[in-house]
Amino acid sequence: MCKRKLLVVFVLMYSIVSIAEAQWAAFSEANGRFKALLPGKPVQSSNSPPTFVLSTGSGVYAISYTDGHEGADWAETLKAEKDSAISGLKGKVLQEKDISLDGFRGRSYSFEGDMPSGAIKGPILGELRLYFNGHRFYMLMAVVPKRIKNEDVSKFMNSFQLVSTSGGH
Repeated sequence: MCKRKLLVVFVLMYSIVSIAEAQWAAFSEANGRFKALLPGKPVQSSNSPPTFVLSTGSGVYAISYTDGHEGADWAETLKAEKDSAISGLKGKVLQEKDISLDGFRGRSYSFEGDMPSGAIKGPILGELRLYFNGHRFYMLMAVVPKRIKNEDVSKFMNSFQLVSTSGGH
């Protein structure tokens, strides 16, 4: 009887994990020329700049892009965007590193902070990635509750790709 209960628990846990895995789907945006995996369908929360946000009980994911940054200073642009995004979450940068993606140089920031309201509240861990090629600027951010270890942030961040054309969302 005990083995049967363990089997039922295992099957239920596997089913829940499988359902959660199945909910991840590719999201693309034609004008933004990008695609990424997300655990649901994001909504466009802003047109200027175009910003797409998905908020779940286990995390918040955002992608934004803008054009027209010709002549902008790389260091100043990074600092302003980082400060704006992380300070709103009472954030403290834990680690930062240079990154790149298809000719876009970038910077990645791991941080901790506090989410004052929304789908998740309280202490959070997050990652912010900024990419810039002298004209187009991309910002990706994901935050999860600090109390849980969540690989979804890496899954989202590492799935982000630039595309030349897209079928939209």
